[in-house]
Amino acid sequence: MKAFLKSQKSKNAFKAIITTIAICTIYRITNTEALLLSLSKISPTHVTAAFLLNILGTVALNSAQIYENLKNKTISQPNLYIKLLEIDFQTRFYALFMPAGLTAAVRWKKYHSMNIAHSNTIESIVVNKLQQFSIIFMVAGYFFAFREQTQIAKANSTVIGYILISLASALIIVTPFCSLKSLPIPLRRILLSLSNKIPLFSKKYKIDISPATNQYTSIHYRIRELLKMTLWSVGSFLLTAASLYIICSSLNAEISWLDACFVRAVVSLALMIPISVAGIGFRELSTIGALHIINVPTEIGLACGMTLFIFQILISIIGGVMEISSRPVSPESPNA
Repeated sequence: MKAFLKSQKSKNAFKAIITTIAICTIYRITNTEALLLSLSKISPTHVTAAFLLNILGTVALNSAQIYENLKNKTISQPNLYIKLLEIDFQTRFYALFMPAGLTAAVRWKKYHSMNIAHSNTIESIVVNKLQQFSIIFMVAGYFFAFREQTQIAKANSTVIGYILISLASALIIVTPFCSLKSLPIPLRRILLSLSNKIPLFSKKYKIDISPATNQYTSIHYRIRELLKMTLWSVGSFLLTAASLYIICSSLNAEISWLDACFVRAVVSLALMIPISVAGIGFRELSTIGALHIINVPTEIGLACGMTLFIFQILISIIGGVMEISSRPVSPESPNA
C-alpha cells in the first residue's frame, strides 16, 4: 500500500504539471475581454436546460445502460436502477479529485456491496467503455468524412473519417464477445490477477473460470442485449450533445447538430485521458480545438468548456451529498 501511495504522489505531481501547462496554454491563446464578453451572453434559461440534459445524458441514461447489462446477471433486488444511479452520482463525486483507478475501485466496492459479481462488474464497465468509444469514433469519422468545410484539407479529412468509421465498426463487432466466460481460461486468470491488484479492495475476489453453459453467454442473447444497451448509450450521447448545442447557441456560435455531436465526441475522448486533474485544461483545449475546426472563435470554445466544467462540479456536488447522506449514522451513546 505504501508503494502504491508513493506512486500516486508522483502521478499526481505529473498531473499537476500537465494541468498547469494546459492552463498556461489556454491563457496565452485567449483574449480575456472577448472571453468575458462571451460569458456575459450565456442565458440562464439556456444554461439550466443544458444542465438538465447533461445530467440526463451523463448519469441517468449511462446508469440505464449499465442496468440493462446487469439486470439479468445479479440477484434480484428492488430498485436496482435507482441504486446504480446513486452509485453513478457518488463515483462522479470521487472522480473530481481522485485518479481514475481509485474511482473505478470505489465503484467496484459499491457494486460488490450490492452482491454484484466481480466478473459482471468488469464486464459491464468494459462494455460501457467500448460502446462509448464506438460512438465517439463513428461520430467523429462521419464528421470528417462528410462535412464539407473544415480547417483540414478535404482529402485528409476524408481519410481520417473512414479510418475512424472502420475503427468504430471493429469495436461494434468485438463488443458482443466481451463476456468473461467467452475468453480463454488463461486470459481470465490473467484478468483475475490484474483486478486483484486494484487498491481499496479489502479482500480478493474470484472470477468464475468455468466453461460458459447458460443462456446469458450465448452470442444471440448478447447481441440482443447489446442492441438494447446501445440505444441507451446513443441516447446518452445525443442528450449530452444537445446540452452542448444549447450552450453554443446561447454563445451565438453558428454550429450544426453534426458539429455539436463532433465536439461532444472530442471532449468525451479527451476526458478519458487520465493525465490531468479532473480533466482541467484538457476539457477546455479539446472544446477550443474541436470548435476551431469549424471556425468558431477560441473565446467561445473556452466559454463552452468552462460551462461544461461547472456542470461537472455541480453533478459531483450532488454525488457528494448522496454519499454523505447514504453513510450509516452511528447511534449516540446513552446518557449516564
